[in-house]
Amino acid sequence: MKKEGFTLIELLVVISIIAILIGLVFNVTIMAKKRSHLVQCMSNLRQIGLALRFYAQNWLGFAPPYSTEWSQLNQSYQLTTILSLYTKSKDIWFCPSD
Repeated sequence: MKKEGFTLIELLVVISIIAILIGLVFNVTIMAKKRSHLVQCMSNLRQIGLALRFYAQNWLGFAPPYSTEWSQLNQSYQLTTILSLYTKSKDIWFCPSD
């Protein structure tokens, strides 16, 4: 007697192996995405540091005027506005993971 097709056990084993492989691939893609966000944040911080350095070189070593007190925020420029002359994009002020 010739047997054709697969048994239920064989199908369940194949489906479980495929499910395990999909789970592994899903974890790897999530880790890669988190790593790329971390690298982008580090790059943004480096660009902000370079912009601060360029500003200081143009202004005899002084840092840009900036205040964290609420009463002085209206009187001082925002740091993002001051350093926008030294950066290409305003996206450096935001981390992709936020």
